[in-house]
Amino acid sequence: FFRACDEAGRGMLTIEELKAAVTACGVAWPDDMDRALARMDANHKGEITYEEFLAATLPRSALAKQEYVLAAWHAFDPQRQGVISAADLQVFFPALSTKDRQRMLREVVESGELTFQEFEVLVAS
Repeated sequence: FFRACDEAGRGMLTIEELKAAVTACGVAWPDDMDRALARMDANHKGEITYEEFLAATLPRSALAKQEYVLAAWHAFDPQRQGVISAADLQVFFPALSTKDRQRMLREVVESGELTFQEFEVLVAS
């Protein structure tokens, strides 16, 4: 659902975008949904990230596994920029040059920056 709504591929949706998607499906917007989404919005930017959406919608049994994926993600993306860049990899690969880290990322993703969705696929494969 999230990925289908995230047409721009930003890895986040505004509350308005979520509301439009839910109502477009013919589902009435519950009165307490704005409050629930505000609790989901951990960084209080008025947007729900893919990580926040997963954390709020996954069953508890799956959440334990997802916690490990998120912990790994946050280790690689400590600035919470939403992507893993060559600079982020310096901590893990200090002997590699910036050029080598960029090359390594481009082998995985064409853009040279890894999004959470791409990271998730990479971890699952």
